[in-house]
Amino acid sequence: MIHRLVNIYNHMTTLGGIMKRRLLTGITAVAVMSFLCSCVSTLSSSFKPSPPIRQEAVVDTIKVCKAVEDRPLGGKSRIGAGFLALIPLMPFASQQFTPERYMANQAGLQYSFLEDISQTVDKDLKASGIARHIDLLSVERPEFPLAPSCYVLCLTLHEGIWNRNFTTYGLSFAGAILWLGLPVSYGSVILKIEAIMYDRNGKQLGTKIWLQQIRLTEWIYSSPSRVPRRLLILYDRISPELRQFVTATLEKARSDEPPETLSINTPKPVSADNITRKLEILKNLKKDGTITEEEYQAKKKKLIDEL
Repeated sequence: MIHRLVNIYNHMTTLGGIMKRRLLTGITAVAVMSFLCSCVSTLSSSFKPSPPIRQEAVVDTIKVCKAVEDRPLGGKSRIGAGFLALIPLMPFASQQFTPERYMANQAGLQYSFLEDISQTVDKDLKASGIARHIDLLSVERPEFPLAPSCYVLCLTLHEGIWNRNFTTYGLSFAGAILWLGLPVSYGSVILKIEAIMYDRNGKQLGTKIWLQQIRLTEWIYSSPSRVPRRLLILYDRISPELRQFVTATLEKARSDEPPETLSINTPKPVSADNITRKLEILKNLKKDGTITEEEYQAKKKKLIDEL
């Protein structure tokens, strides 16, 4: 009887040890994942907008649509070719990592770069002072017509990729020893975005495409946030031009409207103040090169005639 009790005790002790080890393993895994998630931030959460560029809003509302997918691989990665670098005398192999695949690999996150881009632009414009209200939509294009003094910014993601040239220096598995002092890979991160502005009736007012690229050399000790950080640098380059494009496009659209619709508040009758304000907008458009001298003079004459 005593021998049987001893066996039961030993069995329970063994089970307790197994459970403790499994619990410790689980806690460690959670801690590691939490650390990785804290190191890898999304574009919209890490982006710090610049100060406002307008003291007075140009329009009442801008609706920012969800970005349209137009990447060559349709949001898919190509990483299988990287194993070719394990063939002796093969110096490197090319891979393409989307931000979605990179975030999944580094932090186990379910992530949409399309939504992240839209949220970043929304955050940027809200801080710009261009409009009184910035609304982020969950659709790629709204139904027109919209309310007066309401405009739409549609986005298209043409490229968002990490082009990675994985290398073993032609030594196959043995080449990994060189990573202690030489890069694991060479390559670049590319971001290409298109913005299209529409008026309340769905008329296209303007379009512009930005293409930015930055080199990325990967080391064995590189930070897990190496790709997100470079995407942030690329968008920081685009942001001022995006703000300028939106502002110039809206100001030109407003200058083409009748004077009584110029105000973003309740429409007012034609007055000298409205004409003066509109002339200032035209001067700014001419100064920025948005309109020519001939267009400026023609619009100026038309305004004076209306007064």
